[in-house]
Amino acid sequence: MPSFSSCQKSRIIVERRDDVVVPPNVTPAKSTPTTSSQISSITSNKSNTPNTNLLSPSVTESGGFTGLVSMVEKMETRKEKEKEKNDSDKTPKLSHKAKRRKLSVCPEPAEPEVHTPRLLLPPLSANTASIARLWRSNNYIRIENGVQKGTHGYISVIKFISPDEPKPLWEMALGSEVVSCVGTSTVIAVATSDHCLRLVSCVGGELMLPPIALGAPTSVLKLSSGYLLVVTTTGRLSVWCLSGSGEPRALLSNESVSPLAPQQGEMRIKDCSVSKSGEPLLALSSGKAYFHSSRHNSWFLIGNHNDPVQRNAHSGYRNTQRSLSPTGESLPLKSIQAAALNGTGVGANRGVGPTSELAPLCTLTYLDSQLSASLALGSQQEYKFWLLAQARFLVQRGLEKRLKRLCEELLGPTHTSWSHTSSNWEEEILGLKKHSLLEEILQEAASNLKLQRLVTEIRDQLTSRLFPIIDNVNMP
Repeated sequence: MPSFSSCQKSRIIVERRDDVVVPPNVTPAKSTPTTSSQISSITSNKSNTPNTNLLSPSVTESGGFTGLVSMVEKMETRKEKEKEKNDSDKTPKLSHKAKRRKLSVCPEPAEPEVHTPRLLLPPLSANTASIARLWRSNNYIRIENGVQKGTHGYISVIKFISPDEPKPLWEMALGSEVVSCVGTSTVIAVATSDHCLRLVSCVGGELMLPPIALGAPTSVLKLSSGYLLVVTTTGRLSVWCLSGSGEPRALLSNESVSPLAPQQGEMRIKDCSVSKSGEPLLALSSGKAYFHSSRHNSWFLIGNHNDPVQRNAHSGYRNTQRSLSPTGESLPLKSIQAAALNGTGVGANRGVGPTSELAPLCTLTYLDSQLSASLALGSQQEYKFWLLAQARFLVQRGLEKRLKRLCEELLGPTHTSWSHTSSNWEEEILGLKKHSLLEEILQEAASNLKLQRLVTEIRDQLTSRLFPIIDNVNMP
């Protein structure tokens, strides 16, 4: 029977653990026998040591060489991650304050594009010396540009001269060249090369207002019936009232004429004027004439010599305009349309013949446009002329419905046609009595036998009218 010590030794060998065994592929050079005292020491140390694995769990669980290889791979992977982390830490990081400062700083704005205004009209050029005549006055202005060079540039001088005086009545020095000068017996308008307009009193040469900034070179400066019309090269139009004892006042300021520019070719203002109500009229080189209505804030086309409708209107009605104003009085519509005539005879290159069915329609359309233009301009004489011309054409063509409507508009409401909407009807138009105009139209219509029934009907209503019609306001 084996001894106690041998039995204990064999029992310990059976319970030997793998974690203290040398890997099987490693053979020790010399094997030292383990005594019973060493085994008992190992057992006691194991029982007193806390249950903490010195090796990784993978090595402990798998055991042997495989666990060691796995541990080495994990260590290499960990080193690579730490290296990447260290490299990223080398990148400079902004502090919290620096981040806030960076966010608060706005990016530099891009430089705005400089848009140069498109020149629609040519500028006026300055002359070394010139003379400007004043409207309804024997006095005149002598302009001397660049008479003396100062420390900061050339100096120009304007002199107010009366033919009855040996010396100028007054003088004024300007720091820029004078490109144009117009005036009345009380006010002088001076346009200078520094894009300004100066209004000067004729009495003593004082500025009536500070220099007015136009924003661009002057292209047109004209005086018309006590009104001053200014147009810049960028197409900005202004109208000033110079008449009266008070200071000049602007009736229209910086109105754009760019909508009037032709689709092809250059824009040129052949002539311009101002109506009695202070509204501008322009005649362009394209053959068109325009009128600006302050009431409607719009440009009205009041003449187009290249319009096929006007060219194909009956020449007898187109040429009747020449009989207007035999005394030589200037009429706004006739004058501006004549100024817009671009050299091509009206009626040339006719598209339809005078006997075509379109000729009467074109003639009626032309007469209607002339009538509406006269009304918009407030031209009394021209309105009456074109109204009677239209009525004469309706009578000759036998257009009874259109003629009846025209007569009823002039007749106004009667006791049979009264309505509350008729209360807006007025007895006059442009200072002309509507019933007087109706009498003249009925005389024209009497020449056409086919219109006798209409003439009798309208005349009976005219003679039997009840005025004042305010008595019928309370009618149910």
